[in-house]
Amino acid sequence: MFYVQDDDNEYHALILRCTLSDLKCKGALIHKASQWLNRKEVQNNASINQSGIKQNIHGLPNGNSLTFGYLSNINDLDTYQGSEYQFIGIDELTQLERFKYIYMRSRVRKTKDNKLPTQLMCSSNPGKRGNKWVRERFIEKIDTDI
Repeated sequence: MFYVQDDDNEYHALILRCTLSDLKCKGALIHKASQWLNRKEVQNNASINQSGIKQNIHGLPNGNSLTFGYLSNINDLDTYQGSEYQFIGIDELTQLERFKYIYMRSRVRKTKDNKLPTQLMCSSNPGKRGNKWVRERFIEKIDTDI
């Protein structure tokens, strides 16, 4: 859930895929977000622009942001160092290695006066390089240290 209407708290959301092109395909998440932002019910003049590794939606109320990013290699993690997101959504978790998930989980945080919830949500299909660790962590629940 994305909290763009909250009056008192900034809310920053990040949607991740393995590559930016995965996000930009017709019918993919950036396309869907563009359709949502063009609806009459969304009362702002949000626009999407690209800067390097991220694609951002600007113009949301109260300083809120929605960022689309990717984690195709280990150096991409540096882009998120020091960042604070109240929501991170990872699409196709099994495309990522376990250490990338753990690192990005540490970016889900907020200041103590921010009343909005923090969330990390992931979706996935079986079979990619991370299938084993995702299965152990979320299905078999063997890996209790994460």
